[in-house]
Amino acid sequence: MTIISANLNRRGHARGEEHVYHQGWYPLAMSSELGVGALIGRDFLGGRVVLYRDPSGNAVVQSAYCPHLGADLSVGDLCDGQVRCAFHHWSFDATGTCVRIPTEGKIPPGARIFTYPSAEAWGLVWAFTGEKPLFELPYIPRMKEADMVYRTQMNGIVSYEPWLPVSNGLDFQHLRALHGIAITEPDRIDVKEYSIEYTITEQHKKRHGLVTGTNTFSLYRDDSGHETGTLFSGTPLRPGETMVFSVVGLRNTHPRSEEDRAALERKLDAIAAYTARLLEEDDRVLTTMRFRQGVLVAADKHLARYLKYVREFPRASFIEAC
Repeated sequence: MTIISANLNRRGHARGEEHVYHQGWYPLAMSSELGVGALIGRDFLGGRVVLYRDPSGNAVVQSAYCPHLGADLSVGDLCDGQVRCAFHHWSFDATGTCVRIPTEGKIPPGARIFTYPSAEAWGLVWAFTGEKPLFELPYIPRMKEADMVYRTQMNGIVSYEPWLPVSNGLDFQHLRALHGIAITEPDRIDVKEYSIEYTITEQHKKRHGLVTGTNTFSLYRDDSGHETGTLFSGTPLRPGETMVFSVVGLRNTHPRSEEDRAALERKLDAIAAYTARLLEEDDRVLTTMRFRQGVLVAADKHLARYLKYVREFPRASFIEAC
């Protein structure tokens, strides 16, 4: 089974394979949304999950459907660090184990909800679609969160699969044609099992791009010593519908005055506006696109490698847990 075939419909997923998803780290919410005591519901992989913080403050992501009768746990309550179903008050701990049923008798062994591996980075709460993570969280090359000033936002919901816009990070022909970006070929490009990485070196310029999984692209830029980073990631809500998040940032120069801080904010504004423009230009094409891998040319060699990488990427086989 593969995500990509020679004949995909206009939403970017294969006919007859709509419920197959790649394994990977997917952002589900901004960390700022998940306050203490908050219980959030999110559509995810054609199902639904709940997000909350355990008593230690760690983010938890679990299947939202109660194994009793299928009630949505996100309309329940968070009581003493446990999710309590609104319908019959079954309660589940952070491991997904049912710890309380307010009736007589033993708790059934099957009274469990799936708990996703989860983590926080770049102001986002991420969940991995598998029993154990196959690879590390996405990051921006050559930059650490502690070294940056950055902004995180949810950019909306788009009508195509998350791997499709990520392909743009390796489609250098499209960068020149659609966006008018004068860019040279990579110095190197490494296709690994769970990532693709490349570098581009020009006079007074450096680019370091990274694809993590099939849904996240990040880019480090150095323009004459001015270092910036961006990260783009998409999460499949259901077939053909993706929630998009982005991060924009720059090297922290530790501003010492209000004027310095204002200048830093203006730089972030400019990076965010530039990133938003690129996303909008792409979206106009991708939303109306009927994707198919047709006749490729020599200039598509890097894109072709990405499409092969996506075809061979591990798929999630447990999505019925949602």
